[in-house]
Amino acid sequence: MNPKVGVVIPNYNYESYVVQAVESVLRQTYRNIDVVVVDDGSTDESLRVLERFGSEIKVISQVNKGVSSARNAGVEAVEGEILAFLDSDDVWRPTKIERQVEKFMADPKVGLVHTGVVDIDAEGHPIREHLEGASGDAGRRLVELKPAINGGCSSAAVQRELFEKVGGFDTDLSTSADWDLWVRICAEAQAAYVGEVLLEYRIHGSNMHSNVPRMESEMFHALGKAVASGLVSNPSSSFGS
Repeated sequence: MNPKVGVVIPNYNYESYVVQAVESVLRQTYRNIDVVVVDDGSTDESLRVLERFGSEIKVISQVNKGVSSARNAGVEAVEGEILAFLDSDDVWRPTKIERQVEKFMADPKVGLVHTGVVDIDAEGHPIREHLEGASGDAGRRLVELKPAINGGCSSAAVQRELFEKVGGFDTDLSTSADWDLWVRICAEAQAAYVGEVLLEYRIHGSNMHSNVPRMESEMFHALGKAVASGLVSNPSSSFGS
């Protein structure tokens, strides 16, 4: 009972943070992992600083297509029955993947596992913790725009089978792409929550979510998709059976 976890790190011009992100993955207590960094057309020194990791990770470089395209490309390149996503400006604490795998192994109907989060500033100093999180029918809370899945993409891990079934990240979305994917996944399977701070989510001037007009526009689009598709129903019991 030692499933491989595929870790996907999209990166765009975060040479100052991406090394810390990769190091946090390589320090995980859970060792059966495969790591890919997808550089989405960076114009800084990101590719150069990643050379220090050698064969410990895979690095893919593509022309700039957006974060959702980079994440989907990473999934295609990485091995693992479980997928975990880490934005290149965030940091995992060492037991994150271990604790998430435990949740997947405990219940085969779980399709997504997320964790507690602490916001940190640009220098890595803690700001505030977020320990509220949904289990079970998390999709209902998501479409009601209530707190549900913490930490955006960097917190959640998902079953690859389910990721592929729902079609991966919507490449028309960026700031709301994670919310949109979690809604689709939670319509198919249960969520589980690890109530520990296992993700350090960095707050700085370049965060995608600081672009409020774009986020509002994308949320309207994503919510419209969810309503049109009827994704407010209870999760199916068929996944994982």
